[in-house]
Amino acid sequence: MFKFSAVFLVCCLIQIVANAQVQPAEGRVLHYRIIGFSFPQPAAGKYLLEIASGNDTTTEAFEKNIIKSTETKTNRVVAEVPSFGSEYTWRVVNKANKAKGSLHHFSTLKVPQLDPATARFRLITNERKYNDAYVFVDATRCMYNMAGLPVWYLPNIPGFVTETAQVRDMKLTPHGTITLLVGENAMEVNYDAEVLWYMPKDKKPRNLEDANHYHHEFTRLKNGHYMVLGNETVWYKTPIPEDNSLYEIAQKDMKPDPGHKMYGSTLFGTVLEYDKDGKVVWSWKSSKHFDIASLYYRKIPNGLVNLDLHQNAFFFDEQNKNIYISFKPISQVVKVKYPAGNIVATYGRSYEFNGHLDGEGFFCEQHSCKRSQEGYLYLFNNNLCDTTGLPTILMMKEPASSKQHMEKVWEFECPVEEAQKVQLKRFDKSHFGNVEELPNHDIFASICSPYGNVFIVNRAKQVLWNAVSEKWNESEKKWDIVPTYRASIITSQKGLERLIWAKKTK
Repeated sequence: MFKFSAVFLVCCLIQIVANAQVQPAEGRVLHYRIIGFSFPQPAAGKYLLEIASGNDTTTEAFEKNIIKSTETKTNRVVAEVPSFGSEYTWRVVNKANKAKGSLHHFSTLKVPQLDPATARFRLITNERKYNDAYVFVDATRCMYNMAGLPVWYLPNIPGFVTETAQVRDMKLTPHGTITLLVGENAMEVNYDAEVLWYMPKDKKPRNLEDANHYHHEFTRLKNGHYMVLGNETVWYKTPIPEDNSLYEIAQKDMKPDPGHKMYGSTLFGTVLEYDKDGKVVWSWKSSKHFDIASLYYRKIPNGLVNLDLHQNAFFFDEQNKNIYISFKPISQVVKVKYPAGNIVATYGRSYEFNGHLDGEGFFCEQHSCKRSQEGYLYLFNNNLCDTTGLPTILMMKEPASSKQHMEKVWEFECPVEEAQKVQLKRFDKSHFGNVEELPNHDIFASICSPYGNVFIVNRAKQVLWNAVSEKWNESEKKWDIVPTYRASIITSQKGLERLIWAKKTK
């Protein structure tokens, strides 16, 4: 039987704690270049963080390869290394007594999306107003600095994110974490890509008949809850000559239907609010507000029945307790009172249902609706009704009463290069898109598929920054645009550092 002294056990415990305080941990492969370094701090004073290129094992080799030195008065500091796909060594020097700490090692991830020879975020315009900002682009799974260089990448996460997974709506939360949609799953991760929260809890593949089929937009609220768009399949009995009525029917009540002519189904939308334990605490269903019969008799230009409502965005105005929900195919935005769930206003084109219509013709097949600091409704207008027009960002003043009408207060045509305008003629026009008002009232937006443009414009309609995602086409020897879904922004270095240190457990 071995016997250990109390002193030996205390020394072991101290060493374990010290190792846990050293970040990044020895030998880690990091999916980011901006790193939160931390180390034990035995006494107050000044420290020098030194970083060298290569996997150095001796002090002599390390000191020959030092590429960065950063002073700090605390035991944690944020520093950036030059490149992905590289090895690095680091140590800390106590400036008071010149004591040199142990050598620690890490490397940075190597994947095609981070290789400048095959992928780039090309700057078109940069007025250098937002040098301390960072941009998430979901199609590339990257966060970029304003010079267009990748600094963070969403790696594969076993059981959640694969190499071919479709990532959407990746953005910073009010709590210093990242929310995103991966396939049909909603997730929250930290800077180290550790999973903090996810739905559905069983992680089984979703299907279109599942009311919890998540899509388009996923947001963490200020109160810590989560809100996401979902789907609900509704079955109905189709009209026949002797009975022109159309009504909803439960699937269990359907009779045998060999010709598949008696019943039809369509997808309605849901908005679901979850608490931190994954319990639904509030929900809203468009099927309770849209009339199926009216939908059935709404025709698209080719004369076919169009039952597609397809909600594609929401915004929760938490202060005024209103939720704005965007329905792209019918070019409408509805305003829902929270938590009552009743529609208090309807903005868009002339399809009538429960609510008041206003602003007819201002926008067409929109995406990403929000409310500005001044109280204006603004959105990304795909502008698909105009066969030659480009997408626009549209800002409108809501009517104060039923006797007033929606007013257009600001509109900006999205910046598109001449080569991209050629694409506009070859492909369907812009889809998806995102827009976000910044604290100083400038506008951040992404044009998205078939484009990859992300830009910032001020209210004077001056483009302050503009970049486009591209990948190298080896067979044709040219750069192709990477069609994105949405982009988002971290507006300051302070915001990035909050993300780096939030819920850091490795």
